[in-house]
Amino acid sequence: THPDKLTPELIKKYVTDNMNQEIKRCFCEKFSWTKIVEACGATEVQRDDWGVLMVIPASMLNDDNGRDAKFCFVTCPSTGRKYFIRTHPNVTTCRSGVAQLWRRTEIQTPSQHT
Repeated sequence: THPDKLTPELIKKYVTDNMNQEIKRCFCEKFSWTKIVEACGATEVQRDDWGVLMVIPASMLNDDNGRDAKFCFVTCPSTGRKYFIRTHPNVTTCRSGVAQLWRRTEIQTPSQHT
């Protein structure tokens, strides 16, 4: 698909419906992260050292619950690749959204271990 032919339906298919993070990442890299975020109607909720917490309106999703969805927009520190990671609706920071990937409520930094 050519970037000029990017439609909301295509975005739904590849960004919000697709559970495979690598396919989602490749799609977003091909069509530009900025264009994807704008087309999804995503708005920034919070920003920290871990990334950006964004909300995508329920109208862009195929969920039955009719609630807006939260995603963390993060960059892998080792590869530099960018990812949209869906988070729990109760997440309030990107840091806590990333922590939930490891079934934690918060990520501990090295200074917290000592």
